[in-house]
Amino acid sequence: MHRSDTSLAAIFMVAVLLVAAFPGAAQAQAQKPDFSGTWELDVQASDDTESQVLGGVGEDVTHGMTHLERGRLVERLIQLARAIDEIEIAQTEQDLSIFDRDDNLRIYYLDGRKHARQTPWGAKLDAVAKWDGQQITVRTSGEQIGEVQETFGMEGRQLVLIVRIKNENFQNEIVIRNYYDRQP
Repeated sequence: MHRSDTSLAAIFMVAVLLVAAFPGAAQAQAQKPDFSGTWELDVQASDDTESQVLGGVGEDVTHGMTHLERGRLVERLIQLARAIDEIEIAQTEQDLSIFDRDDNLRIYYLDGRKHARQTPWGAKLDAVAKWDGQQITVRTSGEQIGEVQETFGMEGRQLVLIVRIKNENFQNEIVIRNYYDRQP
């Protein structure tokens, strides 16, 4: 073996040992996706939001909610879901801002700490947003809405938004998968 071959082999071994000793370092250096842009819902690939909401809520489950309160909440969830058939996202190192068709703006701070938010109808919420590998996960909780988890990720060239809603007043967890195409 030539001296230059020995040097290259030694450098390679040091690199392998560093990756083995610090596996998170290599992953941390991986480029995170940029969700910025205008996105339009791919209706064919996405779940039918209204049926997912109605199926999760169930027929007559109220558990302390009046039928009127339950009806308003279902109506609001469906309205919010329809508003995100087109979204505009601005992403920075510190936050993710989402602007929907109904002029609702949500800003999530990606620091993993709890931040206060408010729904378009005035309900108080707590939100925690952070990077989870190549995805952004947002966990929101509030008295009326229950627990909501939104996961933003990419599948190929499409933005995938998975929304999970758990609410003790609902018969089942609501899970909605939306696929979006970036607009020019």
